[in-house]
Amino acid sequence: MPNTFYAKQAEYAEYLRSMSLGERVTDYFLPLIASPFIMLVPGLFLWIYKVFRERNWGAVAGLIWVLGYIGIYFMRLPAYQHGRYIIPAFPILYLFGLLGMVTYVTAPKVNPRIVFYFQTIAIVLIVLFQWVGAKQNAEDVVFIETQMVKTAQWINENLPSGAILGVHDIGAIGYFTQNPIIDLAGLITPDVVPFIRDETRLSEYLDGQDAQYLVTFPSWYPQLTAGNSQIFDAHDNNFPNANVMTIYRWGE
Repeated sequence: MPNTFYAKQAEYAEYLRSMSLGERVTDYFLPLIASPFIMLVPGLFLWIYKVFRERNWGAVAGLIWVLGYIGIYFMRLPAYQHGRYIIPAFPILYLFGLLGMVTYVTAPKVNPRIVFYFQTIAIVLIVLFQWVGAKQNAEDVVFIETQMVKTAQWINENLPSGAILGVHDIGAIGYFTQNPIIDLAGLITPDVVPFIRDETRLSEYLDGQDAQYLVTFPSWYPQLTAGNSQIFDAHDNNFPNANVMTIYRWGE
């Protein structure tokens, strides 16, 4: 599994324990149907029935892989950001759904009215989710550009290139800057994973690593950010009331 799997499960362990089984199932189910795939769900079950009936063990193996892959993440993590960690399982589910629906609509005795309804609703959903997906993508891009990228650019222009940064999260800052980074989320600094939500120990770790600046969202680390002088925040009109990425001098 990628480093993200271990770091994120430590970070979200307490939140995961607070969720009921129903909330966790819903959390994982919604990303699956947040697309025209919702129209393929009947086809998915038709195809599963067919592969078991015909003893198509290759297809059964693919299904077992999907269930196992999603199951591993289900036991250890919330779905997280549009279900991004379970996306590798989606193509198989989509393929099975398509195969099932094609098998149904091309059957000799199929009800043409049902085929018409399926085709009409599928077209409507495809058009609708193009808009939904584009809108969500635009919002995500604006957030990354105005918070992470803007902050990284400010760091390049205003901080020494050798200044050690304690950061969460590191994406754009790690990509655009040359500064040494202590990753408070544990992706490239696995040392912090055992105490990833313990702000007292994180503070001691930052001191021990001679960190000079802390870069994060204030609400993520209320204890770490308290008492440190703020030198930059990524305030933006797109997020007038949002908790924005902020840079603090560390250890003053």
